[in-house]
Amino acid sequence: MAPSPENSALRNEAEQRHVARDFSFQHGTQQVERRKGAGPDRGRLLHELQVRQLELEIQNESLVRANAKLEQSKASIESGPQRYAELYELAPLALFTLAPEGLVLNANQLGAARLTDAGMAAGPAASLRFAALLTDASLPAFDAFLTQLFAGPDSGKRNCEVRLRASQDDAGQVIELTGMARAGQTACDVAVVDITSRIQVHAEIEQLNKTLHLRVAQLAEANSELDAFSSSVAHDLQTPLSALESFLSLLERALLESNPAQVQHCVQRMAAVIEQMNQLTTGLLTLARIGHSELHLQTVNLSELSSEVIQNLRENEPLRQVTVHIQPGIHAQGDPLLLRQALSNLLGNAWKFTQHETQANIVFGAEEQADGEIFYFVRDNGVGFDMARARRLFDPFERLHPNTEYAGTGVGLATVKRIVARHGGHISAQAQPGQGATFRFSLGPPPEVRAIELVT
Repeated sequence: MAPSPENSALRNEAEQRHVARDFSFQHGTQQVERRKGAGPDRGRLLHELQVRQLELEIQNESLVRANAKLEQSKASIESGPQRYAELYELAPLALFTLAPEGLVLNANQLGAARLTDAGMAAGPAASLRFAALLTDASLPAFDAFLTQLFAGPDSGKRNCEVRLRASQDDAGQVIELTGMARAGQTACDVAVVDITSRIQVHAEIEQLNKTLHLRVAQLAEANSELDAFSSSVAHDLQTPLSALESFLSLLERALLESNPAQVQHCVQRMAAVIEQMNQLTTGLLTLARIGHSELHLQTVNLSELSSEVIQNLRENEPLRQVTVHIQPGIHAQGDPLLLRQALSNLLGNAWKFTQHETQANIVFGAEEQADGEIFYFVRDNGVGFDMARARRLFDPFERLHPNTEYAGTGVGLATVKRIVARHGGHISAQAQPGQGATFRFSLGPPPEVRAIELVT
């Protein structure tokens, strides 16, 4: 039933008074007394009473709504612990309630499962300290974490990475602990998240980046070698080709003049030039193949290889008297064929550049550095060389001595450098004119093996 216009007007007036007045009983009494002193006005008094009644009804409705809100808040507060317990128990990550000394007061389902896997139980009666789950190396970080949670300032969320003790099934997970730091709290809920996979992925990314940098460096080195290689080929092949062209002209003239001696001389010189070109191309092919051949790694007795190389050199020049000392029992990991080729070049150079010495001496040995790295060396007392001119000693076709005095193609040391690089090592030289030379090289893990190790 719709209210009459008169009742609507009364209610509006009552609501306005409800907003504008103080609704205390004392105030209402004073208003009525003032109206009584104003004289008998029954109609006005009836109107005032009706408005007052409506005011009280409105006030009652407000009280009812306020009471309903209070009851709702009370119910919410009363259900809070239960809801918290349910969330604590059903959380999708392991939760532990820790005391300031690190005692495990409680654990949810996933937390209890972790304790069960470790053969432990939670609760004050169990007297389990969370530190018992951790490795010794993780204890300082965990102690600092507890201090931040309980004794530190209210600094909000705190994190800590620690490692669990290894079990038969795993090598020890890395976990992240998270809790809220509040000074004076007597218990703190700590969330535990297994971040082992995250750390492994991060480590793999770092290793892949290292491998990428290694490949880029190898590519840059290969491009640099290719440039030097192309320049050297063009330069070193040009000389024998020019000589061959000259001898062909002389041969043509000798044939026209019917000069057999000149013909024979030209043919011999042309044959020598062709042999020189053959040696150059053979050296080039060898150098190219070293960079692409597959490594067959095994333990190699470098002392035995060196002895075999020296024996071959003695057989080729049986009249030479050379004192050779080879340190026994030197072993290394590498490709036996490539290491033999490297030793053949180094020992062959030592043999060649001591040919004018009356008491030639050659030494092969190994030295361990302070950092544990092993360097192998070949030392001789031969002609030596000026270090100021040795900047490109290991570049293809670079020679520090005239080819007329010491035969060679100029690819021997370049070949040695590439073999050593394929084995992850490096090579250097020290010499003085007339004082001999020493070549030192190391054999680290080959880049291919190092890249695999980085990824795995």
